[in-house]
Amino acid sequence: MFSRSPLIAILALPLLLSGSFSYPALAQRSAPRNDTGQSAVIMNLYREEMQSALEKLHWRGERMADDTIYALALTGTSWQPFWNKKLNHLYLLSHGELRRVPSLRKRSNRETESLVASIQSAYQQGNYRSVVQEATDNFSVDEMGCHPGIKEAVGYSLLKSGDNEKAFAVFTTPFEPAKGDTDVIQKNFRYRQGAFEAAVKSMRHSDSEMRKNAISLALSLLLEPDPTNPELDTEKLRFLEGQGVDLDKVCLGIVQAPERLPGLPAYVYSAMDILVYHAKPRLLPIFIHLAESNDVYLRGRAVLGLGALAYQERSGDPSGWERAVVNFPLRAYGLSVGERQLIKKEAEQAARDGNYRLRTAGTIALALMGEEESVKTLQKLAKDRAYTLSPEERGRRDAPRKIGFPVRMAAAAGLARFGTAVEVVSGEFSGRELDKARRGGQEVSRDRGGLDRDCVAQIYITPIDFATAIPFEYKIK
Repeated sequence: MFSRSPLIAILALPLLLSGSFSYPALAQRSAPRNDTGQSAVIMNLYREEMQSALEKLHWRGERMADDTIYALALTGTSWQPFWNKKLNHLYLLSHGELRRVPSLRKRSNRETESLVASIQSAYQQGNYRSVVQEATDNFSVDEMGCHPGIKEAVGYSLLKSGDNEKAFAVFTTPFEPAKGDTDVIQKNFRYRQGAFEAAVKSMRHSDSEMRKNAISLALSLLLEPDPTNPELDTEKLRFLEGQGVDLDKVCLGIVQAPERLPGLPAYVYSAMDILVYHAKPRLLPIFIHLAESNDVYLRGRAVLGLGALAYQERSGDPSGWERAVVNFPLRAYGLSVGERQLIKKEAEQAARDGNYRLRTAGTIALALMGEEESVKTLQKLAKDRAYTLSPEERGRRDAPRKIGFPVRMAAAAGLARFGTAVEVVSGEFSGRELDKARRGGQEVSRDRGGLDRDCVAQIYITPIDFATAIPFEYKIK
């Protein structure tokens, strides 16, 4: 496991801007927050879980930050029965064993296969009532949820039929993957999505347990999104905010989580993505601290967050130029001269780094700051040689492959802000066109230097993230 520095929140920004500033001397605590009525309700809802979280996890390590205890409770890490705390991958439901779940009655393998085929056929035809009837007559709820052949069909048919609580039970029952299944991660996402829909539909004002289920599932979908489209799920974001969940507190709790803690550390990257998406001045000390991290991803995202905070509007900016560099709205904040100088120093240092992910982050930060004196640097970065290439399809050497030059793309977007157009090759190519696109470049697709191999998720918060994406190594079951 790649070692990452623990987050140490900063007490006094003036110290940070002085030459005598020392990171290890800082005390651990979170940035101050203003509780609203809804957040007070959340604290009351999870009071017992927060008090017992460390005991339930048998934690005997260092003192836990309050934010981490909050994250343990709201994500369900300490109490949710369907999360697997033995695996690093907390939100993976593929740890079921069909032979161990109670069955409704004895059946031969041939009879089971026939029933599964019939249920699948009825589901494909949209005959949801028939699916529910046949499944209920022949399988226990545990069997329905554990069997990979009928889990999704029965779960969504129950939702269509309005039996939301039973649908919730089916979706959240851990399933046993079929032998050789290569789609486990995608299935796991769909099951969590179905469970969330069932929990929301089952929520009643007096049903605190189902509300907690909905919140833990929404957080799972936010922190570990669709692997085929890892964009930030704004629907889940709005749901959680509407429930009074302090997302900054959850994400800071994950970033601060000790490496030996079950579950949460695997989501430190996606938690950091959300913090950058929500970048605001009170996170400035945290971003500055993490800009010195030895973890390339955390450092790169911290630099991006600093760039977002130092964003300045310029007269004459082309309309919508920023959409080429970030997927979140920008806002100009009144930072001090000293703060801006410090941020610029971090951005320029990252832009000169030997790691292409850091160069990309530094380039984006310089583009967001919009200072004329950065134009020469951006022009140089627009010639960066690093490119990433999607894997070759097995048995299809001539199939198109996606290529991206992340640093060039970021620099081109920054230069466009200053009225200079730079053409950058990116997209899908094959054959001679692909060879031409690669010529003179340096492939960095397999570069995992400085990354935590135990992390399992990231969120795309810039259009360039596809070219710096991490090839996660999932440990399934």
